[in-house]
Amino acid sequence: LDSYGDSSALQDRRRHRVELTMSQTLGDERGALTLSAAREEYWNSDRTMASWSVGYNNDWHSISYGVTWTYSKNGSTASSASGSAKSYDRDQLLAFTVSVPLDKFLPQTWANYGLNASKNNGTTHSIGINGVALENSALNWNIQQGYGTDGVGYTGTMNGDYKGTYGEVTAGYGYDKNSE
Repeated sequence: LDSYGDSSALQDRRRHRVELTMSQTLGDERGALTLSAAREEYWNSDRTMASWSVGYNNDWHSISYGVTWTYSKNGSTASSASGSAKSYDRDQLLAFTVSVPLDKFLPQTWANYGLNASKNNGTTHSIGINGVALENSALNWNIQQGYGTDGVGYTGTMNGDYKGTYGEVTAGYGYDKNSE
């Protein structure tokens, strides 16, 4: 390896990760609650990452929806003339998703919307349509359009996956503000 003996090559590599997730259904038609926590540490660095989240998912008349709140804390050591001190970059993220079946118009097709609002990194919206088609649901397809604040701009993707008798073909296209 080119990085053998070079400890800086490990600087951003995760040394270990601890993660705990607990989910509980809340009874008939009351949805499900999920709690999770994670912590990471990195090689040759005092850098750490910790996050905690709580989420709720349910469906109403075949419309699926969910909301998740996440708090994250990324720590690193900064050196100064008076010594070194641990500093933290904290953020909060609220995510909302909804998926609506379009069976009355297009069989096995869903419209979806997603919102991610970050205290530090702005807001992104995405709207799309996805579905399955053909015998044995051999074709999966997805079209998404998004917009983000804080310099993200417009984004979009289009993907398809066909599983046939003799193989599988996957194709996709995506663009963002840096595409030409």
